[in-house]
Amino acid sequence: MKYSRTISNRLDAAMIYSGAIFLGIAFPELALGDPNPITSESLEGRAERIFEAKETISREKASWAEQKPIFESLIALREKEIAGIEGFTESAQGRIEEVSQKRSAFETEEADRKTWRANFEKEIIQLEISLREVTPLLPPPVKTKLSTAIARLEETASLDQIPLQERFRDVLSILSAARDFDSKLTIDSEIRNIDGQQYQIDVLYLGLDRAWFVDASGKIAGTGQPTSTGWIWNDDNGIAAKVRKAIEVNRREVPPTLVSLPFTANSADESSAE
Repeated sequence: MKYSRTISNRLDAAMIYSGAIFLGIAFPELALGDPNPITSESLEGRAERIFEAKETISREKASWAEQKPIFESLIALREKEIAGIEGFTESAQGRIEEVSQKRSAFETEEADRKTWRANFEKEIIQLEISLREVTPLLPPPVKTKLSTAIARLEETASLDQIPLQERFRDVLSILSAARDFDSKLTIDSEIRNIDGQQYQIDVLYLGLDRAWFVDASGKIAGTGQPTSTGWIWNDDNGIAAKVRKAIEVNRREVPPTLVSLPFTANSADESSAE
């Protein structure tokens, strides 16, 4: 409003100044010191100029009275626009600072995430190295179930092309399946070639460490155990009846009973399985 009053005062001063100009036109001798005497004709002319000046001043004042509220409204509108622009500028500056802070926080979070991912990848690589050493020890049923994951694990040249989450899922799948298999007795069936003939074989696995097998006729039997190059199987037909009995007990085909099975082929050491 101070700015509006200043403009108004200056406009009023301009109006007074214009009035003074008109008076100078009406009485030039006052301004120039005319030495000629005043006559009736000159008085009439001067009076006429005075009336014209007054009419002009009145018109200007009337025009100014009409236009002054418009100018004041325009000034108030401009002041309001300026205040709005200043408010918008302050708000925009605040948003810029807010965005800058969020960007800084995002960059910090992104750096932390990259560091975490790099460390996590190192752990996955170590687990993959360890698993490659133990996959030959996994029983055939586990290796068959995890054939896809194990195949990807052993393709070291293409591991970098596999997303890290998929590699982590493969590691978890192998560890979970191995742990589940190691916690129980498992019976598996397969076709095995023995002395040039194919036999339907039932295999009883005791976790990941031992296994016994017997054919459907109960004549061919033996034991199995893991090695660094894979599982090896040793024939021991003398335990066929015991192995068949143990399988029937675990399948709940016969009432529970105590069955002794050897832990190594042709060994006197025996363990009981029920």
